[in-house]
Amino acid sequence: MRRFVTLATAAAVTMFATALAADSFTNYGSVSTATKGTVTVDGKVAAGWYVNTVYPIKLRCGNVKLGKADAKFVDEMAGGKAKKALFKTDATGSCEIKAVFCDEKTCTSPLKYEFSI
Repeated sequence: MRRFVTLATAAAVTMFATALAADSFTNYGSVSTATKGTVTVDGKVAAGWYVNTVYPIKLRCGNVKLGKADAKFVDEMAGGKAKKALFKTDATGSCEIKAVFCDEKTCTSPLKYEFSI
């Protein structure tokens, strides 16, 4: 009985970890720093995912912290969605973005993505 419980617990932990790994930022969007001084967060629009404009999107690069009020949303539409969010910053180094993506029926939980500029 004890062995069964241990195996069942291990299986549950593995399934939970797999589910978390499957729900990653890059499944729904991407980050680009191709334009100097601009961080672009794109939804995977072709797959039906958009940047949520209602969620307080956040960008942190070192000591620089930017939020929803600092973002310019591109091609906003009804339902709190946009194709892109643009942040203007001269910051460099390690960064983290936290955003939510939505399709026609549901939204992701807040997802984080780390990158460098």
